[in-house]
Amino acid sequence: MSKQRNLYIVFFFTALTVVLTVVVVMTWEKILMTPFYSMVETYYPGDANRVVRWRMQQRFEHIFISTVVDVIVVTLLLRLVGRQQRKLAASEERYRALFEHANDGIVIVSSESRTIIEVNNKFCELFGCRPPELIGQDIAALAWGAPDNGASSDDATNDGGATYDGGGSVDTLSAFLDNSSCADQELSIKTSAGAMLPVSVSCSTLSMDEDRLLVLLVRDWSIRKRLEAEKEEMQRQLFHNEKISALGRVAAQVAHEVKNPLTGLLLYAMHLKSKLSGKLSDSELTLCDRIISSVNHLVGTTEQILSFARPVTLAPRPLDLNGVVRKVVQLLQPQINAYRIEERLELPDTEVIALLDETSITSALINLTLNSIQSMPEGGRLTVKTSRVNGTSQLTIADTGCGMTAEQIEKVFEPFYTTKSQGLGLGMPYAKKVIEQHHGEIHIESRRDAGTQIIIELPAEK
Repeated sequence: MSKQRNLYIVFFFTALTVVLTVVVVMTWEKILMTPFYSMVETYYPGDANRVVRWRMQQRFEHIFISTVVDVIVVTLLLRLVGRQQRKLAASEERYRALFEHANDGIVIVSSESRTIIEVNNKFCELFGCRPPELIGQDIAALAWGAPDNGASSDDATNDGGATYDGGGSVDTLSAFLDNSSCADQELSIKTSAGAMLPVSVSCSTLSMDEDRLLVLLVRDWSIRKRLEAEKEEMQRQLFHNEKISALGRVAAQVAHEVKNPLTGLLLYAMHLKSKLSGKLSDSELTLCDRIISSVNHLVGTTEQILSFARPVTLAPRPLDLNGVVRKVVQLLQPQINAYRIEERLELPDTEVIALLDETSITSALINLTLNSIQSMPEGGRLTVKTSRVNGTSQLTIADTGCGMTAEQIEKVFEPFYTTKSQGLGLGMPYAKKVIEQHHGEIHIESRRDAGTQIIIELPAEK
């Protein structure tokens, strides 16, 4: 209550006491005094008891008036105090509920000793401990770290699960607390599980009589960090799609400007060879064969670009993935023999059914398998395995070739990225495009000089 309100209450009860005293005195004199005096004179008659009667009458009169007035005033005062206490308790309960159920961590710290006075449930949840383990602790002794600090999880922990590291970023936190009006600062806290959790910390002051308290608001930034990462991934995917769209426009121009002239050039070269056959020596005719071979290579490159840029139209139907694998291996048998590859098919006896477009999935698997074969120029082992895993049809293509670095794995699905001297860099992106349009996923596990494993997951046919 304010001082002015307290003063009003004092004046009210003073006036009430005066009024009640007058009322009680008048009631005593008009109603109760005469019967009481008569009763006393009956028990103590005569002049000898006159002083006794007077004393008893005066004392009882004083006691009665003061007792009645005090009982009424105290009763009213207690009722007022009780009502104010109930309001105070309800207000405290309301603010306690807001404090405990806040979405951000709140910790109240003594400005002088920097010890924790009060914490809410969210703050304890962030640290992974209970309030008794934090109250009384030095706020700087908690495991605070710099943003994105990759501290080890081997730091000491107390018996209750709260984590301490002997001060964390004590200087940073102390400077932050000294400037209690400063803006939000990004730090990290070490949880009881040993993980560094990014948080935003803001600080304000609270004056309570002679005490000065610091109120820290700790906000979990891990969700924000995750959303930022997802945003970056979406932007990267958008950029990738824009590259694909640009490639499509370029491919259409290539088809108009290059493909048709190349086809004509090929026909002219073949016609020229047929006209000159028997008129020139074999060595001179070889030049015509080289022209035809070069034009065929350019036509194949153009077709590969067009195939990648052209939208894939799927006509899925239930297919046995084992049968598709056998077909792909059979088509690539000449390359397998030329590279002296040992093939190993690990196919289950039961069918592995998936909803597939046979033409596109066969082309994608040919690209992936051919990459594995070409990664083993000195020979090696090619393993193709199918299985059913957690409701999906899984295909694994493993080789014992040269493997890839982490950078190569990250870029392998980018259009036109290749490590081959003759490669165009569209085989892997095309395979990924086909698999994703089948609502599947493709992953690569590889290490340099330790082989590569391509894992494909496709929705199983129900």
